[in-house]
Amino acid sequence: MPPKRQRTAEGDAERKRQHAENMRMRRANRSEEQRLEERERNAENKRNRIANLSAEERSIERERRAEIERNRVASLSEEQRSLERERHAEIERNRVANLSEEKRSIERERRAEIERN
Repeated sequence: MPPKRQRTAEGDAERKRQHAENMRMRRANRSEEQRLEERERNAENKRNRIANLSAEERSIERERRAEIERNRVASLSEEQRSLERERHAEIERNRVANLSEEKRSIERERRAEIERN
């Protein structure tokens, strides 16, 4: 019987690269519906994972996510930052528009308080 092939760092790196490439190709060939299902599945998994964390672990996770977001925004070009601000403003307008009148009033008070500070 021939000897088993020894694993090498180069071989492991090549297998990892090949696997990543295969996954990219699979994702690229998915339909929009499949992509949406995957996003929903990932979001549900993330919610479940976070729900099972202790308060301290949740705090650490929030800090980690905030750091990732700060780094992401810092790496954007000025044009991308501008587009991002517009996108967030639109999301916020839609969110407020969907609130009840009572909640909208509370939101206006909250915004006014933020402006004063």
